Amino acid sequence: MTKIVTLGNALTDVLTRIESEETLISQSLPKGSMTLVSAERFAELNRFLETHSTEIATGGSAANTALCIAHLAGLMPRQQVEVAFIGKINFDDRYGLNFADTFRHAGVHLHAVPSPNQSSGVCTAFVLPDGERTMATYLGAAASMETEDLTPEMFEGAAIVHLEGYLVQNHDLILRAIRLAHDAGALVSLDMASYNIVEAEHDFFATELLPQTDIVFANEEEAAAWHAGTPLESLESLAAVCRVAVVKVGAQGAWAQRGTQQVFCKAEKVENVIDTTAAGDFFAAGFLHAYAQNDDLARSLHEGSVCASHVIQVMGTAMPEKAWDDVKNMLQV
Repeated sequence: MTKIVTLGNALTDVLTRIESEETLISQSLPKGSMTLVSAERFAELNRFLETHSTEIATGGSAANTALCIAHLAGLMPRQQVEVAFIGKINFDDRYGLNFADTFRHAGVHLHAVPSPNQSSGVCTAFVLPDGERTMATYLGAAASMETEDLTPEMFEGAAIVHLEGYLVQNHDLILRAIRLAHDAGALVSLDMASYNIVEAEHDFFATELLPQTDIVFANEEEAAAWHAGTPLESLESLAAVCRVAVVKVGAQGAWAQRGTQQVFCKAEKVENVIDTTAAGDFFAAGFLHAYAQNDDLARSLHEGSVCASHVIQVMGTAMPEKAWDDVKNMLQV
């Protein structure tokens, strides 16, 4: 049995389609970024959304990754993988209750730290016609997670501990998570999360975070924010610091490097992109699910690509059973 633990902000995604960037400009949101907002700003966004159609789904980067890994484990039961998620929610509001129910139903072990005094976190995602998303996140209870909330028992037995880059703003918390993961004998995986976070926290990434990271995921923008240059140059820069570096280059595919070994995987062809909200999260899930079992970069990239290609064809992260059947068929080839 292989165990993968993910740690991140426990959020509910509220998704709305928009027709143009003008909406983002009117809301002072940089296209393609993730912006943290206050309770007051969140209330303003809610008033704006009252005139728009929305969809609600369980969210949060590491949470999405955990749910996808659980689905993959169910599709391929011979490859036994146990999944756990660590996060903080309010069990007394509808978002927190829905979050917990979703994880129980999916078979993910939930290390949920209760936060009765704050509302559960919500991520408002604005989705353009080409599927690109821009997020405004009210962390709520998720932001109140402290170092003392993390215990060694949460990490016990883990082969990989996957962290979302949105935790970087709490240096003490993410460093304690890394320490507990390594104490448990696990590899540490990190998704860089957003280019603006990499820019703002570049020194911390360089001096403390990446030197303790075993596997790192970045898209083109995040990789460029880390090291200006071509995606391959950014990949090599990351691989010089981490055991395994992955740089995703959108519709072209993704590169991975371990030591001097470089592997490229073409992206799966997708005719109709609906929403890219969780593409990176599902890519990380597929990659880690494969990597934890066979340590093969080519297979890991392929599984990540297949998962990402299917989630971008739906709004949110709740893929229909037929989509999961397609994933299974493609991974069995």
